[in-house]
Amino acid sequence: MKFYIGTFWKFNPKNQELTFSDGKVVTLPSRLNLCLETLIEAHGHTVSYDELLLKVWGTVHRDSSTITSVISELRKAISNGRNDVRLIQTVPKKGYRFVGEISQVEENVDPKANTPHTDFTIASQKDFNQSFPFEPPSPNLSNTSETQENTGSSLLNPNLQSSKPQSEQVNNVAISRKPAGRHGDSVFSKWYFYALILTIFSVSASYFGVERLGNADVSEIGIKKYSNAEILTFERGLELEFDISSDGKWLVYTHQNVANRQKHIIARNLLHGTQYQLPSEVGVDHRSPNFSRDAGRIVYILDNSEECEVWIMDFNNGFVRESAKKVSECGLSGLWTTPKFSVDGNKIYFSRSEALSEPFQIILHDLTTSYERSYSAPTSDGRGDYAFSISPDGNHMAIVRNLHWGATNILIKNNSSGDMVSLVQFPYLIEHVTWMNDDELIYKNEDGQLVKHHVYTDQKSVISESTLPLSYPVVSEGRVFAYRGFISNSDILKLSNLDQDKVTVTDVVTTLYADYNPMTAQNSGLFFLSNRSGKLQIWERVQDSVRTAWDSKLPPQIQKLQYSDKHQAFFGISNNRIFKLSLQSKEMTWLGQAEKEVVHNIRLSRNEDYLYFATVKDENWSLQQMDLVSEQMEPLGINGFVVMDSVDGYLFTRFRTRGLWKFDITTGQESLLIKDFESYSSVMWDVLQDQIIWASGDTVHRYSISQNIRYESVKLDGNIRNIHCSEKLEGCLVDVFGSGESEIIELR
Repeated sequence: MKFYIGTFWKFNPKNQELTFSDGKVVTLPSRLNLCLETLIEAHGHTVSYDELLLKVWGTVHRDSSTITSVISELRKAISNGRNDVRLIQTVPKKGYRFVGEISQVEENVDPKANTPHTDFTIASQKDFNQSFPFEPPSPNLSNTSETQENTGSSLLNPNLQSSKPQSEQVNNVAISRKPAGRHGDSVFSKWYFYALILTIFSVSASYFGVERLGNADVSEIGIKKYSNAEILTFERGLELEFDISSDGKWLVYTHQNVANRQKHIIARNLLHGTQYQLPSEVGVDHRSPNFSRDAGRIVYILDNSEECEVWIMDFNNGFVRESAKKVSECGLSGLWTTPKFSVDGNKIYFSRSEALSEPFQIILHDLTTSYERSYSAPTSDGRGDYAFSISPDGNHMAIVRNLHWGATNILIKNNSSGDMVSLVQFPYLIEHVTWMNDDELIYKNEDGQLVKHHVYTDQKSVISESTLPLSYPVVSEGRVFAYRGFISNSDILKLSNLDQDKVTVTDVVTTLYADYNPMTAQNSGLFFLSNRSGKLQIWERVQDSVRTAWDSKLPPQIQKLQYSDKHQAFFGISNNRIFKLSLQSKEMTWLGQAEKEVVHNIRLSRNEDYLYFATVKDENWSLQQMDLVSEQMEPLGINGFVVMDSVDGYLFTRFRTRGLWKFDITTGQESLLIKDFESYSSVMWDVLQDQIIWASGDTVHRYSISQNIRYESVKLDGNIRNIHCSEKLEGCLVDVFGSGESEIIELR
């Protein structure tokens, strides 16, 4: 085992421990541990920013303020509170280097011995103790009492992975394990590589029987903004749903593992760094934790392969695991929902959906009587009410309602009268909303910044200045928290030999950026959307060369961009209207009858003469087509959600109804083709010659129309968000989304 001996401490990178001369042991978070090891192994040479990012985060595409925060925290940890100790030197515009005296030690273990035997090849344990400038203290009464206190805490929380201080005896030196302190402030720097968070879907914000209070316009006059941040989490991977205790002392959050994507819950004390983990069993995820107002309990979601369950557990300076119990079920597993306690702690709220075709409803569960009732009644035109937040006084609930599977409506419900009004609508999705106080809400905008919205005056203002996107705001005692970063990145892959048992999968575009929405062009070229330039643009790849194909600003919130070789143009939907981007004239034009026709789910016909799309009125969906030369629209005479043409008719889906239908243009008859077809989005299925190709999660399904058979499914490494099939390519292109990186911060 490898150790490093410094002037003031011994560093064990495998165990992530610093043992100081006074006997104290500090357990380093993973990123601090990797950072220190990287600097030491450079042997006094400068480690560049990119080298550190690649080693610690596995990517060079991160905000430089992230490195600054980690280095600041690492300096605190290795100095042990001494202001005169400077072991890490900043090399301006280059990086950092370790300047302290250090020697490497190898510990050999004798496999024949009954107990491990330590034999340092460079320095003995005695040399290690003598290398400190003063003698280590002997065990004393305070160490003994600390041991008893920590043992009791361990009994309270059995079987938990914890960094709670524990005393142990090593070579007659009492070592008390104490975690690092709170994280230091850092300033956001300009971030050159990524655009702000991508929004895949864009559909209308419609009115559904509720009064409208405002719109999404934001005023920023005279508003003081949060421009600094304190990083609170350092694990590699994703930090997702989280909560802060009402006293501001504890952070509880969902962490998704990089390797196996499993989710578990971590609790961290924000005052002295004590950290507990609630581990998940194989095939089970723990997520979406929330505190009760007194921080004495947490409510969370347990997901397995079959269903979603709501659990509660006592919390007493850590998880009291033996108190965990299931209180209800929330429907399908893997869907976004966050449970919360009522203000008095006697009830819990959560969202439930039993099927993709069933919208989320908020459920109120009484913990005393186990009585449940529906607390919201969303329309069937969307995913329903999947997120919510209760005002500090408990009088109102802010509800996030999904419309048309892509737009968001924030509603305010009076918990006494049951009255509900619409506060704001916008054509993109948000994960969460929170109350700043009893009068103001905070949510994210389409640029990944936080917006404060006064419920009664309708005044809105952007309150953050972050070069990385922010999401999931949480407020505790006036302090604002959020998670920062990208939830996912994406690659473009090609699937070929789709009519054979073994499908060939090849990489087409694989970078650390979000590259998606592939479109084939003539001469085997490829267009796609990407944020690699720092903003969302259309890119073109021809052979091994990649360049921008459209330099002008794109319309906001693009939904399913299509490319036509015949018209040398792109077609898409923005704010529920069809637009055209001409590569010849370099101009953008709107098609159709301005705002009168609200459209969804466009598809280009096989001969590229028409665009197919859906319109909705009073929750009734109908399919139409537009002639791309005359721009005239006409109905297809089919009630459906997504349509594309086939050799002798149309293939289409119906809104919220499982199945794929065929419409015969000769007979005018409809017939059910695939009964268990469940792919409602226009970007999730396509036709290649005789085959229908569709995706669900990480799986590609194949069906032969003429032979009426299904081929074996194909699993990919990541969730599929887009399928585009082309006879030119003799295959299909898919964009596959994988996990990104995020961290929980407090805004300053």
